[in-house]
Amino acid sequence: MAAISSNGTGGGNWSAAASWSGGVVPGAGDTVTIVSGDEITIDQNITTGSGSGTGIDVSGKFTINNPGASYTITLDGDLIVNSGGEIAWDMTTDTGFLFKLLMACGSDGEWGVIFNDGSVINMNGATKTVKVAIDGNHTATDTTILVA
Repeated sequence: MAAISSNGTGGGNWSAAASWSGGVVPGAGDTVTIVSGDEITIDQNITTGSGSGTGIDVSGKFTINNPGASYTITLDGDLIVNSGGEIAWDMTTDTGFLFKLLMACGSDGEWGVIFNDGSVINMNGATKTVKVAIDGNHTATDTTILVA
């Protein structure tokens, strides 16, 4: 388990060692920080997080934009987007694109996606039928889910 940060020189693709400080691509058990000024683009399935606290901490830009491919992020920890940080999903050019975020919650806690004041989420896509699946303490008949 290691704490791994983006390179501080602009970022790059998740799978590229040059995108990361120390030249090591994050893997299972690692905690990840995307620093301000860097953009990390998902180009493979990801498993990360140590099971205690933050899995991915975003102060830069975390981008999912790869037409023709589908990806899953399995995260054992919180996904935190800080003030000035951004998550960007752009699926405008590919109607077959699928993205899944799996929160690997064990019996010891709950993980979440946390957008701090001043953070940005930017989702763009082609016209699609929207489907939302809810797990945990909610049911399909719930009309409100509180995001605090």
